[in-house]
Amino acid sequence: MRKLLTALAACALVLSACADDGPSAEENPKDAVTNALDNLSQAEGMTVTVSLAADASQLVELSEGEISEEQANQIVESSITFAGNNAENVEDSQAEITADVAGVDNAVELRVVGSTLYARAEVEALADTFGADTSQLDAVAQQASAQGMDFVEPALQGEWIGLEGLDQLSQAAGVSQELTAQQRKLQNELVDALERSSRMSFEGSDDVGDHVVATISLRDAYEGFAEAMQSLGQAGAQMPPTSQVPDEDVSVDLWVDGDQLTQIELDVLQFARFADEPVDVPDGRIALRLALEEGEVSVEAPEDAVTVDVQQLMQGFLGGMGTETDTGTEPAEGDGGGAGGTEAICRQIADQLKGQPKATVQQAIEQLRDQCPDLESQISG
Repeated sequence: MRKLLTALAACALVLSACADDGPSAEENPKDAVTNALDNLSQAEGMTVTVSLAADASQLVELSEGEISEEQANQIVESSITFAGNNAENVEDSQAEITADVAGVDNAVELRVVGSTLYARAEVEALADTFGADTSQLDAVAQQASAQGMDFVEPALQGEWIGLEGLDQLSQAAGVSQELTAQQRKLQNELVDALERSSRMSFEGSDDVGDHVVATISLRDAYEGFAEAMQSLGQAGAQMPPTSQVPDEDVSVDLWVDGDQLTQIELDVLQFARFADEPVDVPDGRIALRLALEEGEVSVEAPEDAVTVDVQQLMQGFLGGMGTETDTGTEPAEGDGGGAGGTEAICRQIADQLKGQPKATVQQAIEQLRDQCPDLESQISG
């Protein structure tokens, strides 16, 4: 079931990542959607908000009492927004992620401006919302300051933190440009698969746009997705065979306004019929919703951000692990500090780098060569 949902999520992302007034959705819904998908792939910038379109009572019913009405409301009141531009140069990179969590607006924010990552969070509000002991935040700040991490206190107070020295971030931006052609190839192949395997019908218009329902053959869509992934060398061998995907149809709701794709919804309740045992589902629909808005995005560096040199911080941390502990004594091999501690941290870094773009991995190996001399072999091992 999890693999099926992963495949379907990929199909939904195709619609969101690919989308002169275009063809009429009423007269030719398929051409209207195809035209909107093509225009979306060429947009200078894009803002996508992901949320769950549902009533809290539906989630409570579906969970069979495992989540409370309060928890269900927190889920419904949460969303995450991605905004960014298609920049040709790293210096022009601009992107922003904003999360509203359980009714807390702008609970978490991330901005990328050039090669600097800015971050902030409403830590106290989130801790209070989820019932955590906010009195411990001061103790955490004091302990961090004692270890030379003065940025922790303002971070806990909701101030902006600027992470500088992230050369791999610049490298990742460069890699993203290098992969643009491959990504477009993947999008094109997936859109082709969508066109081959779907029927589209016009379902009327509302304030979002012209509503079109695409009926997709799950197996055909998955086969096209697998072929595209394999053509790009993206772990195709690890994907399950097409024969394991049910030969069933699923529906995706799309809204088109003129030549733009404005919204996508994927009703998750329809997957209940794929379950091994019957599932009682609530009335109505529970849909994963993607609201899309084309247009150039302006992301500015926040004023008065507390800056942190990440490379110095990492090197100081790893170096400190190799020389002393909190007591000031030299640790033994294999203890929490010392060589054993440093090696453990290096292994964790290696695990996180596995599967990342080659250029990003090489950049990390070069930057941490002194602290983690075996990093390259640990990544490949």
